[in-house]
Amino acid sequence: MRGVKLEPMLRDRFTKESDIKKQIRKFLNACGIFHHNNWQGQFSEKGISDLTGIFKGKPLYIEVKVPGFNKNTATYRKQQIFLQRVKDEQGIAILATSVDDVIDALGLRETHFLALGRMWKT
Repeated sequence: MRGVKLEPMLRDRFTKESDIKKQIRKFLNACGIFHHNNWQGQFSEKGISDLTGIFKGKPLYIEVKVPGFNKNTATYRKQQIFLQRVKDEQGIAILATSVDDVIDALGLRETHFLALGRMWKT
């Protein structure tokens, strides 16, 4: 975990999904949580999440969105269905608009507060 620097995210209209995803991946790497990026294509499962991993023996799926994203799209509805299917099968499904959403959903705020060397907002 040494040498990991997480940048504070700007929660405004200029934040890009790729920037949020990078921050989440930095955090997951720093915590040693196995994960990978899903590359979507025409043969991909409809609605599959951006990131897939394993956390404490459970499948982990993280859908990354910018703050204030449009919830009235067919793509988002498919993503909601996919995340619900994951939850129904006892997996971990997270809709994240920031790295903080992932930290809270995994219950890691207290245990990784000092280890990452960053003051996480509560």
